[in-house]
Amino acid sequence: MKKNNDKKFWIYYSSFKIGDGFCVEEYGRHINRSGYRYTETRVNNIIQTVTKGICYLTVRNGSKEEKFTLKAGDGFLIKSGVEHTYVSDAAEPCTRAWLAFSGSGSDDVFKSLNVDGGYRIFTGLNVKETEELFLNLSENTNGTDVARFNALSAATRLFARLAEKTVGLKGGDPKQKAVNQMKEFVDAVVKYIDIHIKEKIFVEDIAILFNYETSYFYKLFKKHTGVSVQRFILDRKIHYAREFCVETDMPFSVLAYNLGYNNYASFYKVFIKNVHCSPEQYRKMYRKTDKR
Repeated sequence: MKKNNDKKFWIYYSSFKIGDGFCVEEYGRHINRSGYRYTETRVNNIIQTVTKGICYLTVRNGSKEEKFTLKAGDGFLIKSGVEHTYVSDAAEPCTRAWLAFSGSGSDDVFKSLNVDGGYRIFTGLNVKETEELFLNLSENTNGTDVARFNALSAATRLFARLAEKTVGLKGGDPKQKAVNQMKEFVDAVVKYIDIHIKEKIFVEDIAILFNYETSYFYKLFKKHTGVSVQRFILDRKIHYAREFCVETDMPFSVLAYNLGYNNYASFYKVFIKNVHCSPEQYRKMYRKTDKR
């Protein structure tokens, strides 16, 4: 049954299956608004993919809680009964597509896809192909035998692509997995800072966005970068200030404003302290000369 069908959001509740072993119950697509947040614990299993933007996923399984940053081409498979929350990035809202399934054959699916601890994260999916598979699903909803087999074919191809991403991962090093997850976390924070470099950036806001308690976020970031998040933000602003001084004719008052400072005097003091010369002096020393 079609519930909704428009450009930003569509979802179908269906029941095409192969015997009792595999049943697709629902599939849909949603263009999330900035900061969209949703928590759910499903009665069926779900595969969800990100085809655009950034999504922050938190999975809670018993007393265990893990957090992930997902970008276009990433996704997850979560078993029924596992609580999870996803949040769409404020600056780069995500587009999500999902497929929910059940049946006695689900355990075989989990085993094949190396699902451990109730969920599994996937990376590197072909975004264009994934969108085409979900479009194919949406176009085969009239209940005919042809539509049923077309939909099953699309669902099967999606599972095949996920299986390709699983090859060689079984028995992987848990420490390396943790390292990869932390690298993704740091990369996502750095990307957020760069996107918002022209604004006043508050660490508390970043912590909330990534679903961390503020003090823990401070410790986690410093542990994996070697510097505090405040120092990192300042260093990035100075980095861009140096670039602007050399690469542009931007007035220094405008430069200060574009880096989130209320006035030039505040920016000037920070620049002097960290670069050991004034912005004017820096521009004169390092400005590229015209070689015509």
